Amino acid sequence: HSGEGGPIPPSGSRVETDYVYVMEFDGDRIRHMTKIWNDGFAMRQLGWV
Repeated sequence: HSGEGGPIPPSGSRVETDYVYVMEFDGDRIRHMTKIWNDGFAMRQLGWV
């Protein structure tokens, strides 16, 4: 992030990670959507783990 608003101050670091959205449809409308991503990989890039 780039500003105040969380427990960790901004570092200016960038993170690249892959993610996918899994969507369930009801006809032509999205009924439910889940974002799946590798949070452990992102946290390692930021030096949090």
